[in-house]
Amino acid sequence: MKPLLLLLIAAAAAFPQSLRQQADRTGILVSTAVRPDQLSEVPYASTLAREFNMLEAENDMKWAALRPDQKTFGFTKADEVVGFAQVHGMKVRGHTLVWGRSNPPWLTSQPFTFAWPRFVTKILAGLMSRWMIPLECAASKASAI
Repeated sequence: MKPLLLLLIAAAAAFPQSLRQQADRTGILVSTAVRPDQLSEVPYASTLAREFNMLEAENDMKWAALRPDQKTFGFTKADEVVGFAQVHGMKVRGHTLVWGRSNPPWLTSQPFTFAWPRFVTKILAGLMSRWMIPLECAASKASAI
C-alpha cells in the first residue's frame, strides 16, 4: 500500500465519528446550551458544529432577554443562535421563555398573562424545532409570576 493511503486509514481509525454523526445516524437529537458572544471563537464554534445537531441559547431566549421592558424587544442574540444553527444544519430549541428566576421585573409587578409567550412562539415558530415555555415558574410567592 502507498504510504499516504496507510496514513489516511490510520487517521480515520484514530478519529472516531463525532457525537453528531452518531446521533444523526440513529435519529437522536444532541443539544447543548450556547452563548452567542462565543460563536466567533473558532474552537467553540467548530466544536458546536461538529458535535451537536441542536442548540439552545443559554440565556438569550429567556423572557428577560427578549423583552427586558414593556417597550423593548431584544431578538439580536437569539437571532445569532438561530443563524448559526441554520448555517450548520442544526435545529434550535427555545430555552426557557418563562422562568421564575429570569423574568423581567415589569412582568412580576403585574398580573401574569400568556399573551406574550404566545406572541413570541408564534413569531419564532418557523425557526424553532422545540420550545420550552415554563420552567420553575411556580415561585414561593404566588404574585411572582
